[in-house]
Amino acid sequence: MKHSLRRVSVALLSLTGLLGPGAGAQTPPPGTTPPKEAPAGQAPKPRLEAWPELKGEAQKTAQTDLERLRKASTEEMGAAGRAGLLQAGAGAAPLLLAALGKEKDETVRGRIVQVLDQITGAEHTRLLAKELTSKSRDVRLYALGRCALFPDAELRTAAEPLLGRLVKEGEKADPEERYAAALLATSTGSTAGLAALHLAAVENWNKRGVQIRAALEGVRGAEAAGQLLAMLKDSDKPVLNGPLLSKDDRQRVVACLNLLAGCGDKGALPRVKAFLDSNDNTVRVAAINAVLGIAENKPPVANLSAFEAVEMAKKLK
Repeated sequence: MKHSLRRVSVALLSLTGLLGPGAGAQTPPPGTTPPKEAPAGQAPKPRLEAWPELKGEAQKTAQTDLERLRKASTEEMGAAGRAGLLQAGAGAAPLLLAALGKEKDETVRGRIVQVLDQITGAEHTRLLAKELTSKSRDVRLYALGRCALFPDAELRTAAEPLLGRLVKEGEKADPEERYAAALLATSTGSTAGLAALHLAAVENWNKRGVQIRAALEGVRGAEAAGQLLAMLKDSDKPVLNGPLLSKDDRQRVVACLNLLAGCGDKGALPRVKAFLDSNDNTVRVAAINAVLGIAENKPPVANLSAFEAVEMAKKLK
């Protein structure tokens, strides 16, 4: 599972470039920089219980660099502030998180997030988790998204109740926050967020897919597969020369197959392989990627033509 997480994490690089530091109308993308792999043979760093402390002049310098980053009246000024904060390292994270919570300018929030992504990692999940109940939406979203990238089973006890509250709120809940909470809960090993991730997959798999696939590795197995297979109906099964699924049914089926690619076990393969016979190329391609994800732990194959999909489907049956 660790190796598969690493492979999926590499794909997150494309997500960072796609979204950019100012993506989204209200907030910067939460934690879009992927984890850095530890050198071969090197044990992962322990999870920290306190941020490294900046003392005296180091604290003052970091505050000055933060102001340079925020104001950045020239490109050089912004670059100098960024460089100083990177040199300060994780000790500057509390300053940056506090600034993120107060900043009104979306572009500036993006610059702050970029630095936070560079100075935080797996060892900081317990500290970032303290921000899950921050008064600032931007800080909450950042903490949720960043922690989801570094699976930490210890955060499950915080993630599940948070997700449960957001789900209970229904339409009153912030959809972005509910999605991010589902990502985090899933990455910690909880299947409580699968319904929310299925909804996100239906609404915008192109934007969310890489993040969702990475999180799903935390729940790969029979339990998660069973929940998703239960969303498929007997009437969804392809029939030779039968009618195409309705738009809503197609979206539901494709989303299920996309998620099964990331968390399904081999017991799910018979039902998944049935969709290789679909005469709808969108469904067929999703089934191909589901089989590849389950059987070989491979990332999705992109840009398959109908002819290529038919030939690949034959080989996978």
